[in-house]
Amino acid sequence: MQVEVSGGIHKNLIPVLVEKANYESGLDEINVFSMYAFATQIKYKQYIVGVSPSDNTVFKQQASIDTRVTDALNDGLQAFDTSIENFAQVKYYLDKLFYDITEQGTLNYTYQNSYLISSALLGKIMNISRATIHRYKELGLESITGIGHNSYPKHNEFYWKDGVWASKIQALYQSFKIRNQSKEELIREIKRELDSYEKQYGGTFEKVFKNVKDPYELDEPDDFYNWRDLLEDLKSLNE
Repeated sequence: MQVEVSGGIHKNLIPVLVEKANYESGLDEINVFSMYAFATQIKYKQYIVGVSPSDNTVFKQQASIDTRVTDALNDGLQAFDTSIENFAQVKYYLDKLFYDITEQGTLNYTYQNSYLISSALLGKIMNISRATIHRYKELGLESITGIGHNSYPKHNEFYWKDGVWASKIQALYQSFKIRNQSKEELIREIKRELDSYEKQYGGTFEKVFKNVKDPYELDEPDDFYNWRDLLEDLKSLNE
């Protein structure tokens, strides 16, 4: 297939890659993912230098691809829009595709320097404090380590100003975090969360909730279920 070249960029390469990812027979999940990753790298070259799996990545022997994820990638990549908002949406679905077809690892993005900003500027844009930024980082707000002062990708604003997107980012971040942790790291983290609950409520789960018959009558029923599930997870890990 002949592809036009304009300004050194393959003008029609993105739709070609998307078409191959969707319709070419014989492509396995890794090759499908590679097509989408390359298309992302090409389209958003003003934001990113490259996209690559981490060294510890392990791909699943058999994986099913969610067509809702690929449909969203198709729409985002083939749109004429190259805004930060458009990139942010494509990035989320590319990360989701990577998660679905791998057992371990993360997807690493190398950003253009101009795409990274400081915590002070991010806080000003989002109207939040540095303490809130730090708290958001624990929940999944993206920052790049070891590069100096400007370490926050600009798409953080898009994700975290919207409750729906913030929830999606947090859920995916936690999924990556849990599966990439060692058993020992996971046990330590669960114990820290259990300790936090005991300090908050002034006692153990058994003591605090010993007379509770209907958790939904509590002011914070989610705490009951989260605390209970953490104890069950810890027991399972220690068996």
